[in-house]
Amino acid sequence: MTDAITLDDDQLRWARARNNLLTDQRAATLEDAARHIVGAQAQVFEPAAWGLALRTEGGPTRSHVLALLAGADAKGSSGGRRLVRTWGQRDTLHIYVPDDWSSVVAARAAWPKSGRRGVMPQPADLDGCLRRLRERGAPFLRDDLFDLVPPDVLCFFEDTLPDNAKPQALRYAAGRVIWCLAAQGHLCSAGKLGSKQLYALRSDWFANLPWPAREVDQTNVGLVRRYLAAFGPATPQDVAHYLGANVTRARGWLGTLRDTHELVDVSCGQRKGLVALVTSAGDLTSEPPPGQGWPLRLIPSYDTVLMGHADKSAICLASEEKAVWRKAAHVMAVVLHRGQIVATWTRKTTKKKLTVIVEPLSRYDATTHRRGIESEAERLRAHLELPELKLDIS
Repeated sequence: MTDAITLDDDQLRWARARNNLLTDQRAATLEDAARHIVGAQAQVFEPAAWGLALRTEGGPTRSHVLALLAGADAKGSSGGRRLVRTWGQRDTLHIYVPDDWSSVVAARAAWPKSGRRGVMPQPADLDGCLRRLRERGAPFLRDDLFDLVPPDVLCFFEDTLPDNAKPQALRYAAGRVIWCLAAQGHLCSAGKLGSKQLYALRSDWFANLPWPAREVDQTNVGLVRRYLAAFGPATPQDVAHYLGANVTRARGWLGTLRDTHELVDVSCGQRKGLVALVTSAGDLTSEPPPGQGWPLRLIPSYDTVLMGHADKSAICLASEEKAVWRKAAHVMAVVLHRGQIVATWTRKTTKKKLTVIVEPLSRYDATTHRRGIESEAERLRAHLELPELKLDIS
């Protein structure tokens, strides 16, 4: 057994930054980045694309991410799709490598149900929807499901929505059908038609994708092992928070890893219950590099590093958490330096210009941080393929 490891706060932050590809050790490809962090949260596409790109060598562009999702070459012909955007952990959209899709679908059977309540389509209804969608054989809009919505699901929304939302009952009901089919691994996002979201069936877009039967707990153990490789050291509460599982189940999956001698206990100040993979133990006690050896990063909103731990104390002052994790589940983009949040930021774009607007927090220091922000903002400009950049720091 590996003896317990003691870290100071800087070593903990450095280990997590290195594990999450936020140092100069980046992934070789966008697919490798998505695989390593077990998917990039992608409820909003733009932050997810930047989150993958900043973890990848060579500065991939937004267009490159879209191409891997669409599977189209420069001439627009269909090719092998190397990324997929669909629902995953915490019941939110993520961008995965396709091989991870079946694992997430299997694992979510052990995660608590989402906030969606009320009448659900029956299995026979969903089977009928699938048959009709397969007959159509092309990406579809939510509107295209209106004639497939089960009557009892529509009645539920007509009865329960507030009066001002009742005209949208059919859209809500069709959305429930989409969500149920996605939860079973049948469909994914397929880009947009104008401003409207398109969806595609797995049988159409990933016809040759292996879809093995997976045991639920064993699959979750595998995901927890990968989580620790990307986010460790971490606690059972962190694991549960990241997956959207309950803590008891998370402890059980970690217990399986402990039984196979894959875990080492980590002590860091007053934090309790931290563990890491034994395979990473040799790197945990390394000293963080000085100065610019630990690069500043412009982290996008909803980024996986902001969603990866229940305990935010290592990354953010308690007094400033509400400036980052805001009401209505809104998570701000942040400036991260030496593993700590020093500012929040937003961006505006026109056809020619990217404007990055930085709101400093208490740890911000212009002498230390401005040059790094300028460098990262330039990388973001190149990612977005815009010719001009404006930086506005309050």
